[in-house]
Amino acid sequence: MSGSISRWSKVSEATITAAGTNSSAIRQHDAAWGSYEIPSGSGITSITLEIGYDTSNKKNSASVSTWSPLKDENNVLIGSIAVTAGEYYNFPSAFFNSEFGRIVALSAVGGSDVVIPVFLKG
Repeated sequence: MSGSISRWSKVSEATITAAGTNSSAIRQHDAAWGSYEIPSGSGITSITLEIGYDTSNKKNSASVSTWSPLKDENNVLIGSIAVTAGEYYNFPSAFFNSEFGRIVALSAVGGSDVVIPVFLKG
């Protein structure tokens, strides 16, 4: 009998369009933790995180009709997070208590779309 534990990792991305502030949905895939990188030159200095559920059971981010601000394990709102371009940040553990999440820039990114690398591990 083997006692090994299997782990997986996934590299993904979340895109914020030039005219918008909300990233595309990040599907957690039963991840236990993860991180993201704010790209150099993006102009993003502050973000919030939101979570959502696919109530249609299609496992499709397009079916997420309601997004909610992320709260910690004590049900306290996790407010704005100051970020620096070119740096990596860990997602709070509460981010993984939902099916989907997204990154929200607190001001429009302008110029061109911003692709945020996302790293998940299960």
